[in-house]
Amino acid sequence: MECSISHAPKGTTFVIINKVSELDGKTSTEVLRFRIGKDMLRVPKANAKKKDKLAFVATLKPGDRVFMEMGGAGDRVALAATAFGAQVFRVPNFQLGREDVAKICAQYSAEVKMERAHGDETSEELTQRKARAMALLLLGEHEPGRFYATENRDVSVLQIGYEYRAYRRMQKSYQRALLGLMAAYRDMAFIVIAKQRQTLAKALDDKAVYNEVLDMAVRDMLGGDISETDIKDFKALVGQKFGDAIPNLASKEGMKIFVQVLMDSDPTSATAIRRMKEQAKKIKKLLEPGKVRVPGTKKFEAVPGHFLYEQVFSKIPGIGHITAARFIRQISDIRSFKDAGHLKAFAGYHQFPDGSRARRVKGKASNWSPDLKQAVYQFTVATVKLPDSPWRFKLDCRKAYELWKLLRERQEEALKLGVTAVIMPTEYATKVVNCAYDFAPTDYLKLGDHVQSLRKLAGMDAKDDEEEDEKSEDDEEEDEEETVVVKDPVLGKLIKGLKGRAHQRGLRWLGQQLLVHVFWEWRVAIGLSGRPQHQAAGMSPTYRAE
Repeated sequence: MECSISHAPKGTTFVIINKVSELDGKTSTEVLRFRIGKDMLRVPKANAKKKDKLAFVATLKPGDRVFMEMGGAGDRVALAATAFGAQVFRVPNFQLGREDVAKICAQYSAEVKMERAHGDETSEELTQRKARAMALLLLGEHEPGRFYATENRDVSVLQIGYEYRAYRRMQKSYQRALLGLMAAYRDMAFIVIAKQRQTLAKALDDKAVYNEVLDMAVRDMLGGDISETDIKDFKALVGQKFGDAIPNLASKEGMKIFVQVLMDSDPTSATAIRRMKEQAKKIKKLLEPGKVRVPGTKKFEAVPGHFLYEQVFSKIPGIGHITAARFIRQISDIRSFKDAGHLKAFAGYHQFPDGSRARRVKGKASNWSPDLKQAVYQFTVATVKLPDSPWRFKLDCRKAYELWKLLRERQEEALKLGVTAVIMPTEYATKVVNCAYDFAPTDYLKLGDHVQSLRKLAGMDAKDDEEEDEKSEDDEEEDEEETVVVKDPVLGKLIKGLKGRAHQRGLRWLGQQLLVHVFWEWRVAIGLSGRPQHQAAGMSPTYRAE
């Protein structure tokens, strides 16, 4: 049997089957619509309704051929189809745009009738999805060379992705639950304080109250049979994070730290915590080298680690097993992306024609992967703390370049405003710059010291405005409130936030370079062409001055 699947997890999934008549051998198509049900691994009963979504996958048999798109929710369907022995062939979704689908259907004289609207889905949306399923089946029949067969290697990538998703979902759920519990204990602390202050004429020791509630929380969360030694050890661990102060349960930040300490604590006996730790170990085991017994002997031989981790991510300082799994989960298959630019857009690291960057808008869905975007940003922040990393060298060169650009712009503004202060250092004023690598990390230090001297000249405090905390990538380049300038407000406005902005722009650029690197290295790992010679490291057009 040959079929195509155009999957929509929250809408109508279309399956189109090629049927061959036993009488005359002619081929016809049958369109199936699945709208309810979520368990694709459930084998349907003989009288099961056709509307049970994805129950169709459980009817697949070895030798059946399934044609699908790459990436997205379809990955789960592809993984399930291979589990039932079907041969799954996938095509990059950028080859199935609206115009491409219409062209394929017209080329092979396939008529796609209009669908009726159903639920929240319009007639146009449903018809287009059915047309995609039809186009997939036609391509599979007439142009099979456009598909990639789903091999064991691809299945292993999907497996890692779903292991990570399970790990991450459990982690988030448990964090939310713990924060909810901590909020309850915070309320209990308020009640204790309020009651005692009503009855006591003297000042109340809040520390004693928080300590009492903390003790209650520890006993509840670590388990009723926890020993006094374990409680003491756990409190010592909390103390390492908070110092001598007892964590303020009324503080949101305090609760977050307490929850993180709890999750990292060895005495923790909660099943969810144990499960998360086991999942983290399993992800690591899937990625790192192992050993297997040689058949017929007592000897063990080494087994290479996962090819993507070994060839792509293990060579990047700052990316460990869990982070690598996070990248693998979000990207899934590099063949889904036409070029490195499309991967950057998927991660939210693209720019619009006017030069502005993509930003998340509250209340609106992003057309990129927020999880991948945050993973990239966390890598860039981690790189700041790795002085020996070659990526840190790239970052410092770019930060020098960005700060040089900002100083050049502010110097021009200063001339228009009649400011006599030298914004751009003399030795850099005539510097010929073609790319970021015309600078060295020491240049960033020199330019940064110059900015600090300008702050002092303007009467601003001597703080360093470079932000290196692990905030969301969407928060970058937000101006912080500055201390009031007492000497020269015009100069102060010109140099406000320069280092912080250069730092954040450097991080964003580094994230783009990481995505370009991953794109090409991943392609090489699966046997596709690598980075073109004219885009070799240090020569890529993306490095050039903008």
